[in-house]
Amino acid sequence: MKSNIQTQDGPEEIIASGRILEFVKIPMKLEDRKVIFEIARRAPGVRLIIKNKQNQYLITKEFRYEIKDYDYRLPGGKVFDKLENYKQIRNNKTQLKNASKAAAIKECQEETGYTPIKTELIHISKCGTTIDWDLYYFLITVDQDNQKEQSLEDGENTRKSKISCAENLGFSCIKIEWKTKEELLKLTLNNQIKEDRSAAVILRLLLNEDS
Repeated sequence: MKSNIQTQDGPEEIIASGRILEFVKIPMKLEDRKVIFEIARRAPGVRLIIKNKQNQYLITKEFRYEIKDYDYRLPGGKVFDKLENYKQIRNNKTQLKNASKAAAIKECQEETGYTPIKTELIHISKCGTTIDWDLYYFLITVDQDNQKEQSLEDGENTRKSKISCAENLGFSCIKIEWKTKEELLKLTLNNQIKEDRSAAVILRLLLNEDS
């Protein structure tokens, strides 16, 4: 029986590259055929499921330019500011996990003002065959009574800007809200959390808590 397992058949070729995204051609072998895969590769990101000691969940409400609307989201961001930094350790799983955990702690402190008490990697989401963009999901515990000031980027905080969120194109206006498990479940099921990968991870976590 012939194997239908795809294997790489030569070095990849980068055909275009930017600061955080590159387009790549990869020669592959399938049975006795040679094919070329084309993929878009982006450095990984982190998403944070943040809980307090009362089992409430922190969620952010942001204006998102890509949907021209407000969206409930998990806090998070990039693991690397530049694609080149990612490429240096892309094939080292241990270093990637360590870098992702450091980014999770940093994003938690900057976006929410909380310093994690506990940080646990619970899932790595793969985007798909032709899009190489992993998201590292962390479950983080914080003390709700021990919050410092957020350290947001330019444009993320409307108090520092004279324009509204809707006019502040390309940036997020981050508002923090605490939700009970039932409220977070309702937001997810009602499609008010529009990042589908995050919605799936949230549902899996919440529903498994009762099993």
